[in-house]
Amino acid sequence: MPLPESLPPGRPGTCPATVTHPGCRPLRRPLELSPGDLLIVDNFRTTHARTPLAPPWDGEERWLHRVTPPGRGTPWP
Repeated sequence: MPLPESLPPGRPGTCPATVTHPGCRPLRRPLELSPGDLLIVDNFRTTHARTPLAPPWDGEERWLHRVTPPGRGTPWP
């Protein structure tokens, strides 16, 4: 499996395995999305999280919508 560009081969702490492997350090990259942006995450290849959010509850808060396409063993409801 090739390494992503953010983990160049030979850099200390990188390996072509998941971050759960004892030889790997987690890689954290901050990402700020703007209205209209779309982020697609392959849950079979990544582990992801988000920073804590305290929405103002003023009608301007953003909501997460989940889409699960069929394929790769994913059951379709």
